[in-house]
Amino acid sequence: MTKRRPSPAAPRTSTARAANVRDTTTRNSTVDDSPAAASRRNTTGPQTAAARRDSSDESTAAAGRRNAADKDAPLAQDIRYLGRLLGDVVREQDGAVVYDKVERVRQLAVAFRRSDDRRAARELDRLLASLTRGQTVSVIRAFSYFSHLANLAEDQHVVRRRAAHAQAGSTREGTMVHALQRLRRAGVTDTEVEAFFRDALVSPVLTAHPTEVQ
Repeated sequence: MTKRRPSPAAPRTSTARAANVRDTTTRNSTVDDSPAAASRRNTTGPQTAAARRDSSDESTAAAGRRNAADKDAPLAQDIRYLGRLLGDVVREQDGAVVYDKVERVRQLAVAFRRSDDRRAARELDRLLASLTRGQTVSVIRAFSYFSHLANLAEDQHVVRRRAAHAQAGSTREGTMVHALQRLRRAGVTDTEVEAFFRDALVSPVLTAHPTEVQ
């Protein structure tokens, strides 16, 4: 019996070759073979989920910071307004020279505090050392008054926030009621809270705040 030889495969037509090229091109264009992509593909499910949770936590924290900043915006506006009024009074009572020195002290102190600007710190030292006795009294008085005004603005802001929470029927952050509600939402039982305070050491701390003396 004669064995039939298998017939050779039919040559691919130009259309088939073009389709194959398009298919290969499509796969190459959609598959990223870079090391970073390989690392992403090798990431397991739980790790990816954890990364998503971290990203969500960061977004929530950022939203919380923005919300807090929005709530404190009226306080910042009040302090700036009172600061401008104080500057007008200093300029009127002590003159433009003293006002300029007070303003320069403020600018240099802010630069040093915010960015640890050593050059600003050195200039601030030189400026303070150059003040006359009368100018020193005026500068100290100006900043003392500013501290009093800022405290008054903060007191007013507390009243404003308390009224807002009362109107909304919510608890204010920093109060005991708010803390207990957070514990309850977190699943902490009353027994666990009692056990914590039973073993906790609670002691008063006296802190000197000269600007609070009325």
